[in-house]
Amino acid sequence: MNEQRYCHGLVRKHNLKCHGLKRNQSEAMGKGIERSLLERVLEELEIDWLELAQDAYKKTYSN
Repeated sequence: MNEQRYCHGLVRKHNLKCHGLKRNQSEAMGKGIERSLLERVLEELEIDWLELAQDAYKKTYSN
């Protein structure tokens, strides 16, 4: 599998779980993905980290 496609999938998976930047970086480094590739993928996806954090808050404390 293409390393860039794998990185995209990994980042999307963690974003669906409302994981933040540090979690994405940690998981990618653990899987052997180069930091430069991860940074390119994160720029391409244009993730709104504040919105992601708000979603995580709502998901956790909505009840």
